Amino acid sequence: MRIKYVLLLGAWLLIVTALPALAGERTAYPQRTINYLMGFPPGGKSDIQARGLLPVVEKYLGAHFTIQYLPGAGGRIAYNKIFKAKPDGYSIGHVAIPGSILGEYLATPDYRTREFTPIFNCFVTPQVLVVAGDSYKSVEELVKAGAGKALTNGSAGKGTSSYLAAVVAVNSLGLKDVRHVHFEGTPQALAAVAGKHVDFSVCPTSVATSLVQSGRLRALLTIAEERDPAFPQVPVPKELGYTMTAMPAIDGIAGPPKLPMEKVKILEKAFIKAAQDPEFLKWTQRANMGVTIMDQRKFSTVIDDQIREAEKYKDMLLAK
Repeated sequence: MRIKYVLLLGAWLLIVTALPALAGERTAYPQRTINYLMGFPPGGKSDIQARGLLPVVEKYLGAHFTIQYLPGAGGRIAYNKIFKAKPDGYSIGHVAIPGSILGEYLATPDYRTREFTPIFNCFVTPQVLVVAGDSYKSVEELVKAGAGKALTNGSAGKGTSSYLAAVVAVNSLGLKDVRHVHFEGTPQALAAVAGKHVDFSVCPTSVATSLVQSGRLRALLTIAEERDPAFPQVPVPKELGYTMTAMPAIDGIAGPPKLPMEKVKILEKAFIKAAQDPEFLKWTQRANMGVTIMDQRKFSTVIDDQIREAEKYKDMLLAK
């Protein structure tokens, strides 16, 4: 009888000891599909990046993503939803910098860029000024036309990084009379340029590539310090005698405030591995996208730097 009791007690102790490990397995993150919130329409830069990266991340994370599109208001609709999401790691999203920062100047959103939980970034995309393929042939022609008439810029949305880059470019080129026509996203703005409904647009190089290659658009100026591999024949401002602050589009992944760091690290590790994966790197080459890997800490620093930089243009932006 005593022996049976000892055996039963030993078995019970083994079960009790195993329970925490079993519970840990059941609660391991992630256990289900992750909702990826996208504030821009399909076909734009942000969507292209997400569709290229997320399938590779799934391989390392062991979970699937579902992209939820919430376009409009320069991304602010999605940013608000990311910010208000439950901090459990199952709702994260695409945060475009400095676009989200500018959104705080132009409206009173529910989010605060500084309080998002940064996770990862690998996309830093220069902006390019484009016109219809059979219109202006150079920056000089565009500037000359602007001296005699009002010009129109097709904007991806008030508060986007492209809009800020356009405001900076217009000011630096000395264009006095430019009307900014705001669309829901870059694809719509570029369609308006190709159809000659507006004179020009400033947009990320990666989105304009196919339209420039097809001849529907012509790239006149890459707003960067050095020429971009996507447009090696297109000059940068300093080559034409202009002083212009480069305002690249920085697209990262962030979660709501107070997202537990242990989950951030799991996500960060999977995203970094994906960004180094040969499959992903081949895709970036085909898409003419560079890769600049930023871990959680580096991306957080970049956000702080961009907040300080955007503040310099606040008055100019609000005046338009």
